[in-house]
Amino acid sequence: MNRMSKEKRNQLVLVVMATLLVMSGLYFFLIRNQQQTLADISKKKQTAEEKLAEIRETRKSSAQILKDLEHVTQTLTLKEQEMASGDLYAWMLDFIGKFKAGHAIDIRQFNSKGESAVAMFPKFPYREIAVTIMGSGFYHDIGRFIADFENRFPTARIMNLELAPESSANLADREKLTFKMDVVCLVENSSVSVANKP
Repeated sequence: MNRMSKEKRNQLVLVVMATLLVMSGLYFFLIRNQQQTLADISKKKQTAEEKLAEIRETRKSSAQILKDLEHVTQTLTLKEQEMASGDLYAWMLDFIGKFKAGHAIDIRQFNSKGESAVAMFPKFPYREIAVTIMGSGFYHDIGRFIADFENRFPTARIMNLELAPESSANLADREKLTFKMDVVCLVENSSVSVANKP
């Protein structure tokens, strides 16, 4: 068997150590950096693919969003047609008079509170008009009037309701009540005067 001399063996050990050192240097400085770069690129690619999927989903739903917007716009237009317009006090008298026709109550007095900004919501795009009405009727008739009114007109509301027994000498009217309430309606944008706009 051939034995190496001590000098050749030392050279071989040095060559192996140098080779290992060069290979570990290549791994740590080149290969590992490349692996980290590839991992970063993979994460960026995954993020970009997720964003692309969101964009595609939004694009698919944009037709439905436009359809929903069109439906809401039509609904708003219909609701605005029920709002007060023109001569607001005359509109309110006519509005309440027509609605009262189907109810067994007596409205004796109308007092205008005028037009104002909607106090409940800041920067609300509509204004409101309020009218105080006073009259009389039986309890269940007044209740039916209020319930029917608030269910029928989402752009109007009844506020500050006061009920009191009617002071009548007539025996049939002994159970009647007098009422006082504020009827508040939103005013259509085109009817809001320039001076009244905020």
